[in-house]
Amino acid sequence: MDETLETPEAEARTAIVTLSDGREVTLKRGKGRDMLEASRRSGQDGSRFQFELLALLASTDNAPLGFDDIMDMNLADVALLLATFRNADFLSAGRNKAAAAPESGDTKAK
Repeated sequence: MDETLETPEAEARTAIVTLSDGREVTLKRGKGRDMLEASRRSGQDGSRFQFELLALLASTDNAPLGFDDIMDMNLADVALLLATFRNADFLSAGRNKAAAAPESGDTKAK
């Protein structure tokens, strides 16, 4: 059974990142199936994998944030999303802490 973002358990598995334009991006903790799908989408392009996985786990305004959306973001916002995504606390099973964020954006964990 999949949990929605409204449940306390699901909220504990999310991080909110504020981009330079003020939009808030929600990153959910993924599952093995997300990793497999990102691998399938990236094909032989290993450098594309992390962006495909990020696109699968990110949403803004309750809508998925697609691969092309990430590719069109400014570099500071992409770096902020990747830093949050790679944060060991975010990926762990316990409650996460905010990732170190550049001055251009804000990160808060839920």
